[in-house]
Amino acid sequence: MTWSTSFFHKLLSALATLLILAGCAGQSQVLKPPQPVDKAGYRVAVLPIENLSGGKAPLKELRKTLEEKVESAGFEVLGEGALDQFMARHRIRHVGGVDEESAKLFAEEEGVKGVLVSSLEFYADSYPPKLVMTSRLVSTGTDPHILWMDSLALSGNDSPGLFETGTVRDAGKLSQQGLQQLAVSLASAREAGFRLDPAKMPQKSFPPRQFFRQGLSPDKRFRVVILPFYNRSGRKYAGEIMALHFLKELQQLGNFQVVEPGMVRNKLLQYRLIMEGGMSNANADVIFDVLQANVVVTGKVLEYQDARGEAGIPVVEFSASMLDKASHMTVLATDSYNTGEERVHFFNIGRISTASCLAGEMIRGIVDRLRQPAVLVNH
Repeated sequence: MTWSTSFFHKLLSALATLLILAGCAGQSQVLKPPQPVDKAGYRVAVLPIENLSGGKAPLKELRKTLEEKVESAGFEVLGEGALDQFMARHRIRHVGGVDEESAKLFAEEEGVKGVLVSSLEFYADSYPPKLVMTSRLVSTGTDPHILWMDSLALSGNDSPGLFETGTVRDAGKLSQQGLQQLAVSLASAREAGFRLDPAKMPQKSFPPRQFFRQGLSPDKRFRVVILPFYNRSGRKYAGEIMALHFLKELQQLGNFQVVEPGMVRNKLLQYRLIMEGGMSNANADVIFDVLQANVVVTGKVLEYQDARGEAGIPVVEFSASMLDKASHMTVLATDSYNTGEERVHFFNIGRISTASCLAGEMIRGIVDRLRQPAVLVNH
């Protein structure tokens, strides 16, 4: 009887540990605040949050909280009034990116070194509350580029723990935790000089269902333009969301410099390039020339279904390709399909609760193959 009781307690302890570690990889970890830095040394503008959720969300409150977290992490934040005046003066309405002219004016007129662009992918305040958001810091001046990018995909039931002691039922509390994670990540990146640290990159990934690659050697450098994906799913803004996922993961490749989406959007509008049914060679030539790129990424989103409620299962399906400037040939073609329950064994351990986490791991599987030597690969 004594042995049985001891075994039972050990089993409960093991299950509790597994439940705490379950959920989206890298999202439930406890992050320690970085060492304080001189606020006057780095001034940032926190743009209003772009709403790609397709529904209502407390955007003003989320932005205010993000500003507070960024400021407490050691940054000087451009005041909301000054930012509003700047945007009105220059008629800036799009908040999902930064173009060349805006980056230049931010530096000259407001002394801003970086513009924080955030996109809300999913928000739910009913149980379990969920917050999915991506943020990136874009440098200002005459040559804007992405300095840092990170995302969060949190659900209140990600890490319930024993007797659900780790469950978060309040959407406000979940938002505070998530936005703190982003601010700490941003501050840590600044301390590291905005250099990539491979050791801190997520490791979990799903292999693509089909994969073709020709060239794209990891020994060569590429300047990459990612176009919004053609959306054939029932999810609004799924094309823009998928492009952001590719942006985040491709940034992890040291030989890939991804062009800021705000610059891409500006050139598409300026040259009136419409690619609803696909990209023509003529359009590709314009994009290569005006954005000084040598690779363009396009794709289609076939399914992007987030988990609704406590028992919902996320589903993601997409295809993507890369076009090379020199050869006008497709140098990468891939498609992927996965669901959030593929790793579940028991007690929902291993379950992925958001389409964002699922998509990230699927694209990471593609990026992992791009790190390998440049040989023809079929799968």
